[in-house]
Amino acid sequence: MSQFRTGETDLRGVYVADGLAGSATAIARDDGGHFAFYRNPTATMLAMANPRELERAKGESRMRQQVDYFSNIMDDNRSIQSGNVSYLQQIFDQREEGVQVQKAQ
Repeated sequence: MSQFRTGETDLRGVYVADGLAGSATAIARDDGGHFAFYRNPTATMLAMANPRELERAKGESRMRQQVDYFSNIMDDNRSIQSGNVSYLQQIFDQREEGVQVQKAQ
């Protein structure tokens, strides 16, 4: 298929041409009118994915994300609870002698 695609490059000089199939030739021209050519030695092909496999992969990805989020929440909760238990244990372990001024008021 002989189809031309034109466009501007980004600041790095990169032009993205999605959806190409067949042999590709790149032609570039600078401000001075000089041309550069590049012909891809191998043909490019569009990858056609099986719709069922694509949906299954999306579902697995969603499940994996949910599991990761859930485990992160559970880990955070355990960490917070452990810190609270340690703090409470320190309070219980403190030995009070006599009457504290703040408690006498």
